[in-house]
Amino acid sequence: MPKCSECGFISARDWKTRQFAEVDDKKRCSGEIGSELGAFEPMPVCFINSFDIKEEIEILRKAAHDEPTQDSMGGYIPPHWATYVKVVLNTERKCKPFRKWQQGFTPKEHKEMTDRDIERKWQFRNLGLIIFGNILAACLGALIVYLLTRGG
Repeated sequence: MPKCSECGFISARDWKTRQFAEVDDKKRCSGEIGSELGAFEPMPVCFINSFDIKEEIEILRKAAHDEPTQDSMGGYIPPHWATYVKVVLNTERKCKPFRKWQQGFTPKEHKEMTDRDIERKWQFRNLGLIIFGNILAACLGALIVYLLTRGG
């Protein structure tokens, strides 16, 4: 079963630009999403909103009675935050839109790859219908010509 830690849609949001960025392998394994000089929010995000990761992390934090404390950047993060993130990202789940993570691609690029795959499948399926329709039209045309020439 898929895990968010293996999915290309897991992303980190840049504090300044608000853009979604790729989460590298180290952060996927450690759960320390926003650890590099506060450039990214510490909350991972599912780019296509298949799961509410924030809610799942909050459930774990509240169950552990882990209250946020002020960090070196002036923000408030629970002491065991990375552990909660790691647990949630490594939970096996049923996720139909799952896309295997390919290093070097942003979540947006993973979504574009998925969209192209869907479009190709649709085109291939419709190509079969078009070919079948053309063959059927040719057969009917030949039958009509045959019947017209035979009767006259």
